[in-house]
Amino acid sequence: MYIIGMKYWGPHDGSACLVKDGKLVFVIEEERLTRVKHAPYTAPVNAVRACLEYAHITIRDVDFVACPRSSPRMQRQMVLPHILANLSTYLRMHSWQTAILALQSITNLGALTIYAALAKHFGHVPKIVSIPHDQAHLASAFYCSPFERAALLNIEGFAEMTTAVLAEGDPYGIRRVQEVRFPNSLGCFYAAFTDWLGFQVNEGEGKVMGLAPYGTPVYPLSHIIRTTQHGIEYDGRYGLDQASRKLKREFGPPRKPTDQITQRHKDIASSVQARLEDIGLHLLRILASKVNTDNLCLSGGVALNVKMNGLFLQSGLVKDMFVIPTANDAGLSIGAALELYRCLGHQVNYVMNNAYLGPSYSESEIQKSITQQGLAYKYQPHIAETVADLIVNGQIVGWFQDRMEIGPRALGNRSILADPRISAMKDRINSRVKHRESFRPFCPSILDEAKDDYMTGAIQSPFMTIAFQAKPGIRDTVPAVVHVDGSMRPQTLTETANPKFYKLIRAFASKTNVPVVLNTSLNVMGEPICCTPKDAINCFLTTDLDAIALGNFLVMKGG
Repeated sequence: MYIIGMKYWGPHDGSACLVKDGKLVFVIEEERLTRVKHAPYTAPVNAVRACLEYAHITIRDVDFVACPRSSPRMQRQMVLPHILANLSTYLRMHSWQTAILALQSITNLGALTIYAALAKHFGHVPKIVSIPHDQAHLASAFYCSPFERAALLNIEGFAEMTTAVLAEGDPYGIRRVQEVRFPNSLGCFYAAFTDWLGFQVNEGEGKVMGLAPYGTPVYPLSHIIRTTQHGIEYDGRYGLDQASRKLKREFGPPRKPTDQITQRHKDIASSVQARLEDIGLHLLRILASKVNTDNLCLSGGVALNVKMNGLFLQSGLVKDMFVIPTANDAGLSIGAALELYRCLGHQVNYVMNNAYLGPSYSESEIQKSITQQGLAYKYQPHIAETVADLIVNGQIVGWFQDRMEIGPRALGNRSILADPRISAMKDRINSRVKHRESFRPFCPSILDEAKDDYMTGAIQSPFMTIAFQAKPGIRDTVPAVVHVDGSMRPQTLTETANPKFYKLIRAFASKTNVPVVLNTSLNVMGEPICCTPKDAINCFLTTDLDAIALGNFLVMKGG
């Protein structure tokens, strides 16, 4: 049985996946193929085509298409009346154009859009089945986790009605225990201040998180978003809109993207992050009081806040945690497809042991892309050891290997690698390679067996979705990957998950006694992570990368 999951026609993160007999075999975000970040309001037909090509099938071989949206009946009876009743709040929090597009995406116009796209591009439309947006989020985390039973927490801006869902997953499925409904939204609260701070919503929230440790949480924000016995209350007058009178009146004119970041901006970012953590812990405590397990699965865009996730582990309420790498809306296609498979009466027996679920390219395809650019190259059969030597010598190297990873974090197949022992490396990569803000931190990829030597309370974190505190003295050892607050957001790597990348880090460790490399995504600010060899070569040519390894082919600046 083939099921294609599609996340489509929304403001961000369209994707498609292929589930074969209950196993997730391929996933790709539409942005990686169109090269438009987040692929807004686009039907992911390129991603669907990539799924079919991977499996060597046609659309007629697909049994179902699963879409993360409520059924037409639920939309008419519940969702649409809810949206219309809160329309004034939507309009305060968004532009009217965005509100109209949101309404279209959850009504039958959305279904017509995807039906028309499949018919136009593939000439055939399999049976389309709707899975509620928030249910798809919960399913993406639980059915990909290693847990037989777990507490589930989905936190986002808003789905169709909910902004947070507390649930329990077990072999019988997913049982909701509590919901938070729009306009009471932790995600919208964080996004409103992301916008006010001059960063792009649905893109810049990570920048706010990275900026926060440079400030002090001196602004009390409990009057804007407060905890209640049943969840949270958010004052929607502090809307997702730079024209928000309440935000202007209380915090002054919003920062323009070109404005200098002041200490006041840093303090506001710190206050917003602190409030997010307080509210997140409040929701976790409610969940823990209702679900008797110390396994936790996280989903929703807010689950990409690694500092909050780290605090969950420190709270004593959680022993083990799974955060899917596509916790954002790109993961909806996965959850919709797996939930549909379960709804058809099957048991989902799948664990996401690694995130390398995208396309790969043959040696001949890579070589052709290099020669088309007229670049000199060397074939290196021991490419991991060769690149480890370059990194030890202070060079910044692109690393393009095997199947592309999913999610917004590079995990060792579409990466830029460097020596974490060099303190100046952070500023060098930010300014000369990534072309991004100087305050933004970089992450370590570390051999899993060494994690306890570098971090306190660390668990396996293969997807860079949890922050831990560095142990005393570690900043002196790997200063380029320890943030200003002493935190690290690692990828803990096992040999089974990625043998070639593991070999590279082990080779680096044999020369330095440091089983850690700096790992950031192979792209520049504002562009999606590279997908094809051509994308990677363009990144190499337009940045100050010293070298790039594409498969076993090594290309260096100056030949």
